[in-house]
Amino acid sequence: MIFYIRYTEGLGASAIYVRLRDGEGQFWDFTNLEWVASETADCQLDLVERDDSDGVDSLYSASAALPTGGPWVEEVVLAATNKVLGYDNTSIPVESTQLTLRELLFAYIGHADNVFSKVCGSFVGTIDFYSASFFEFSNDMGFPGDGIRVCTLANTGVMSNVTDIATSGEVLFIKFSSDFNCLSNTVINIYNAANTGNIRVYVPLGVQYVAGLDSYYPTTGSGLLVYENGQLISLGETAYGKALGMIPQINWDRISQPVQLTTTAVIA
Repeated sequence: MIFYIRYTEGLGASAIYVRLRDGEGQFWDFTNLEWVASETADCQLDLVERDDSDGVDSLYSASAALPTGGPWVEEVVLAATNKVLGYDNTSIPVESTQLTLRELLFAYIGHADNVFSKVCGSFVGTIDFYSASFFEFSNDMGFPGDGIRVCTLANTGVMSNVTDIATSGEVLFIKFSSDFNCLSNTVINIYNAANTGNIRVYVPLGVQYVAGLDSYYPTTGSGLLVYENGQLISLGETAYGKALGMIPQINWDRISQPVQLTTTAVIA
C-alpha cells in the first residue's frame, strides 16, 4: 500500500513518518511484522520527500505491505513534534486492486449451520462456493488458488462437500462445474447462521462453464463479477457476457424438437 501526504516543502526524507494502529491502540512493527504495545522506531515508516514544481508543498510517500486483516488506523506524524498531521484507515477501495467497478464483494462468515439453497430457477451441473483471504484474492483474482471450498450446491438444491463450511474468508467466490449450464434465471440464497442474514446470488439464463473464466464474485447487487484481461468487471461487460446478451430469448416450450440448420444458402 502507498502511504502519502502533501506537506511543507524541504523537510527531507525522515521528517514525516506513518504508523499503523489496531483497534486496541497497538502499533504495527514494520520490521518484525507484529503488533506491539509501545511505539518504537520499527513502528515508524519514514515518508520520503518527492519534490515537484509546487513551490510550497512536496509529496511525502512510501510503500509497505499491510498486516493481514484490518482495516487498520493510519496516522501520519511530524517527527519533530509528534503531531499527527493526518489520519485515515487502510480500507482498500475497489479500484486500487485494478477493479473497474465500485462493487462490494461479499465476505463469508463461516458457521456449521449455514445453508446454501436454490430459491428459483434451474441449471444442470453444480455450483461450488469458496472463501479466500483478501490477500489471496488480490494475488490472483482469476482464481485464488488457496481458496477453501465451503459448499457444493447441486441442481436439486442439495448441499454437499460441507467439511469446511465453518471456515470464514474475506472474499466469497463461486465456480461452475465443467458441465454447468443455467437453463433459467436462477437465484441462490446463502443463509448465515452467525448473523441470521441472507445473501442472494443471481445467475442469469445462459451462463455456462467457461474455461477462461474460473471464478465469479457475487456483489451486493446480487450480480456477478468476473476477472478478464487484467480486470475484475461485471459479467455483462465481458466478451462472454455480451455474447450472452446477443442471444435472443427463445420460448423453448413452443419448440417440439431441436432446431438444426441444414444449409447456408441464401433464399431469394
